[in-house]
Amino acid sequence: MNKKIILNGVLIVLVGSLMLSVNTKAEDMPTSETGRDKMTVLTLCLSDLGKKYDVYFTIEEAYEEGSVQNPISSRLISCSIENSTLNEALRGLEQALPDVEILKSETNLAVVHLIDSRLKAMGNYPIDYMLDSINYSGPIVQLIDEVSKQVPTIEAQTMFAVGRGPIVMDMITKVTVSAINSSVRDVLTNYIPLSTYNRVLWIANTKLGDKPKTTVQFGGRARP
Repeated sequence: MNKKIILNGVLIVLVGSLMLSVNTKAEDMPTSETGRDKMTVLTLCLSDLGKKYDVYFTIEEAYEEGSVQNPISSRLISCSIENSTLNEALRGLEQALPDVEILKSETNLAVVHLIDSRLKAMGNYPIDYMLDSINYSGPIVQLIDEVSKQVPTIEAQTMFAVGRGPIVMDMITKVTVSAINSSVRDVLTNYIPLSTYNRVLWIANTKLGDKPKTTVQFGGRARP
């Protein structure tokens, strides 16, 4: 039987007999060996690539009712950090993730976006929405509330199914945002203090259907 726990205002859904681990580290995430290839969960692979090439990533994934809610970020892939250039590493990611579009940010050279290809077909995808203007200063998690005033179909991730990976809610980082004619993607990305942040800046999950909804989870400060 599923159980629900309220932890500091966050709804945690316990599925079956799975155990809650709020402070899971990236190195604790799953890996497996298949022949000569080391299979690693995508977020851990991105962390390793980010450290090697000094870049950061965002992930935008989609799911349908009744399906896995994090089909990209939780995926096991063959990950190699032996490539000599970032472009070679990104081509390797493209081969491992054929259903994902991988784009270097046009407004922040230190950021690479991974986008579920299904999202490009959405005519009202919240992350693509262009904001006329936005001014905000405060906790980064509440930046999403500010964005939602113009884009009602986006909200902060506050409900987590145990087993989907580390449960992170960044209640510490503060940002100051002042932007005109900027996409939601750029607003969520370009004001994060990169030097102290997780290599996966944020993950957006979009539920597909007649009434799509997008939730965003920031990655939080990098672990020592």
